[in-house]
Amino acid sequence: MVFTISQRSEAIHSCDDCLYISTAKHFADTSVCPLCRGETSLLGTHESDDSMPAYRYHELKAHLEESVNGVGAATVSNIDAHFADGDSFLATVKNAYETGSYEELTCIDGVGDATAENIALGLAAKEGWTGGLAESKFSLS
Repeated sequence: MVFTISQRSEAIHSCDDCLYISTAKHFADTSVCPLCRGETSLLGTHESDDSMPAYRYHELKAHLEESVNGVGAATVSNIDAHFADGDSFLATVKNAYETGSYEELTCIDGVGDATAENIALGLAAKEGWTGGLAESKFSLS
């Protein structure tokens, strides 16, 4: 079941009779079900989540494995082991791209400077980042 949370926090209610479940905004009177007029119960509240969805993180890692030199299944597995989530991984890569400093990426098992730079440049191209120091270090004149 999926709920679209449009505010930071929304109450979730359920009908005790017909089991209709929805956010409070769909209940004119939160104690009465809009479908069967039965009594309702507050199931709890749901907080919105601004973090990267798992599928997006998987998409980024698949892009790295398919398109970036030096990145294979072992590197992707090591990225998973090193980072808690997709948000921290993407923030680390973006920082490396912007500063041209790869220390945070070379902490990943099996990732050296060249692979770290390739990861930063590969995700920069995918995400549309421009103007990073990683890019300007080797620009041809």
